Amino acid sequence: MSDEQLVSVIIPTLRAGDDLLACLESLEADTDAPPHEVVVVFNAPMPGDIELEKHHATARAVQAQTNLGFAAACNLG
Repeated sequence: MSDEQLVSVIIPTLRAGDDLLACLESLEADTDAPPHEVVVVFNAPMPGDIELEKHHATARAVQAQTNLGFAAACNLG
């Protein structure tokens, strides 16, 4: 199988918590998933929002200065 990304998983979040951690850990554990990238969009991030690399090796963070809402955060991702 190729190393090219076939899927982009965009996760918009506001006040990240346990649900986001569970989602990231599930994506990390899925060995049958197609090649993918994970982008977490933090709406109005707060100090102490999770450190992605602890929960998903290749997840990237995008930070919006304000709460953009679901659709705009997905588009930003």
